[in-house]
Amino acid sequence: VIALLAILLGWFLGQRTARPVHEATENLQSAAASLKLLATHQESSASEQQWVVDACKTGLDSVRYLADAMNQASRRIIDASNWFGEYWDKLTDEQARRTVAHLQELARYVDEAARRQNVSSDRLGKAITVTTQVSDQLVGGASAAKRSADQLEVIVGDLQRVVGGKTVE
Repeated sequence: VIALLAILLGWFLGQRTARPVHEATENLQSAAASLKLLATHQESSASEQQWVVDACKTGLDSVRYLADAMNQASRRIIDASNWFGEYWDKLTDEQARRTVAHLQELARYVDEAARRQNVSSDRLGKAITVTTQVSDQLVGGASAAKRSADQLEVIVGDLQRVVGGKTVE
């Protein structure tokens, strides 16, 4: 009878002790699943952000190319206006003045547009740098979350083996 009472008491105390551990392992398992889901979403976001960064880089290359082309065009217009200034005696005075003034006006316009485009490309470059840094942080966070979830699963499995519950696969 005493042995039976000891067995029943041991079983009862074991169940009372194991129940919170079982509940804790189930909560940890749920947390690990949530953490893995978060890591998956972060990886997806990081991939999408990386695509945006690549697109911005392509845009920046285009802006820089156009800025350089406009700078070259403005220099050519200035050179042409200087040439017209040298040979203006072959044109009527009014034609020569209007031609030179018009070319100089166009050159100033293209030069100002190129300057603004250079400023914009510098800003775009800075934005890409910041976006790249954020993207790298996202990737690092996603990797850390995945490692944490994997470690959490190992801990849950260890706890479940200790208390004799179901095991995580």
